[in-house]
Amino acid sequence: MKESYFVHTKESDWSEFLTSLDRLESRWNRGKSTNADGFTDRYRRIAHDLTIARTRGYSNQLIDRLNNLVQRGHNLLYTKRFGWVHGFLNFFTYSFPQAVRSQKLYILLSVLAFVGPGLGMSYMISTQTEFVHTVLSDEQLYQLQEMYDPNSERRRVKRTAIENIEMFGHYILNNTSIGLLVFINGLVFGIGSIIALAFNGIFIGSVITYLCIAGYSSTVLPFVVGHGAFELTAIVIAGAAGLRMAKGVFIPGVYARKTSIKIASKEAFLLCGGFFTMFILAAFIEAFWSPSDFLPNSIKYSVGILLWIAVFYYFLFVGRDKHSHR
Repeated sequence: MKESYFVHTKESDWSEFLTSLDRLESRWNRGKSTNADGFTDRYRRIAHDLTIARTRGYSNQLIDRLNNLVQRGHNLLYTKRFGWVHGFLNFFTYSFPQAVRSQKLYILLSVLAFVGPGLGMSYMISTQTEFVHTVLSDEQLYQLQEMYDPNSERRRVKRTAIENIEMFGHYILNNTSIGLLVFINGLVFGIGSIIALAFNGIFIGSVITYLCIAGYSSTVLPFVVGHGAFELTAIVIAGAAGLRMAKGVFIPGVYARKTSIKIASKEAFLLCGGFFTMFILAAFIEAFWSPSDFLPNSIKYSVGILLWIAVFYYFLFVGRDKHSHR
């Protein structure tokens, strides 16, 4: 069966299911009861259509559309049956990793925009240290040296538990602000997210490279390796969310612009919920684990490597169920 004929025969069912999803999600979010009579049967039919589309090798655009419907239907049924706690768990065991995999093109673009300029600036500083002054002021360089010089007076003063909690709040505010900025700038034709990603990549690459050249690698690397797995990955996902939103707003494709924006919003905000949580996890590690000096650096490196492996495993394999093979 040709894809065009398949779409033609199924379009009304998909549109009705989308309308049901919007209505039921709206009522559920307002705390009202939802009458889902027949919803489960429609959900199963859409899931079957998704299987057919994949088996027959139909276009990625069609598969993405059906996968989005199945994912939203699955989330709604799961949350209605088991409550908000299971819905919360379902988000992180299914919805979020599936959403990241479904936006792999935007993730790739975000990685290139973030890592490429960072590595480029790192190389330039490693070959000619003066390049660091194009990014960091003398005052900033002095503050960094005070923070990471193992012999500085500042490092000899141990933070109290209250100070750690205060820093936790500071890191949450700082990290989420970066993510929000990267995401919202996507509305500047998507270029805004690219610029924000590149700026953050250049800044991070400059700081780490300069400190290593200055002889502080034994303090800066053990500090960043732990929370970096969550923080850097979250920045990339924030950029992908901004790019996905830009696509929905400015390049609607076969959809009406209103429909395109609605679909993009659903997909982008799934990513937002995930990357904000990752920023909070990163802030916790950065406040309570990263600055600790009672463990050898070898332990910090080992934990940091394990966290990076866990993050990659999570996004590559977690949430691959019968409804999604992404």
